[in-house]
Amino acid sequence: LGLAEQVIGEALVLRDWTVRVAADGGWQALPIGAVRAILEVAAVEAGGDAVPLPAEAYAIDIDARGKGWVRVRGSGGAAVAQVRFAAGMAADWDELPPPIAQGVVLLIAHLFQAEGSQAAPPAAVTALWRPFRRLSLAVGR
Repeated sequence: LGLAEQVIGEALVLRDWTVRVAADGGWQALPIGAVRAILEVAAVEAGGDAVPLPAEAYAIDIDARGKGWVRVRGSGGAAVAQVRFAAGMAADWDELPPPIAQGVVLLIAHLFQAEGSQAAPPAAVTALWRPFRRLSLAVGR
């Protein structure tokens, strides 16, 4: 599933994610797509502890493509903020689009047959995932 998420650029099965972003006041995109909810924004203190920020200290957005955005305006002097969010195309394996699930199964079969060799995955795997791949020409703010 991890390889499929790298190729597609989105989380496949819904789960919580935690990332750190700069608290510089600018809009920043979350690194994984299919964001369903931004759950918490916290300031990271010098000791590494995360302290939840009040709502007026940040802004959040999820665009129509499922890309999450966060802007930390004031983080009590911290240079880094921690964002906890939920992302995933499907709630569980059964809800994944069939081509994605089929590609994962083909990749597992390939890895089992290859038994540790460095053989490249079959082209059929990425062909099944290609229609779901998210591409962008530039990183926007």
